[in-house]
Amino acid sequence: MHPHVHCIVPGGGLTAKNKWKDAQGNGKFLFPVKAMSILFRSKFMAQFKANMDLQGLVIPPEFISKLYRLKWVVFTKSSFAGPKGVIEYLARYS
Repeated sequence: MHPHVHCIVPGGGLTAKNKWKDAQGNGKFLFPVKAMSILFRSKFMAQFKANMDLQGLVIPPEFISKLYRLKWVVFTKSSFAGPKGVIEYLARYS
């Protein structure tokens, strides 16, 4: 078992006229996956440490170091084929 987070990010957005427009990535992602992994770990750990401080909890420095040494993986996949694909995907985890 491993902790993980699922995020669904839209592959497009609304225009000024409130119409949907697909992103023009030609099958590529906006950011390199390796860079997203490093950035996600950094942002997550900063927030984790801040929340622990707010709660008055002390995290052993060895534990924090261990978390930073681990490889964090951001897995990306292509867009779903419409709303039905999103619902089917989410249903597996609900």
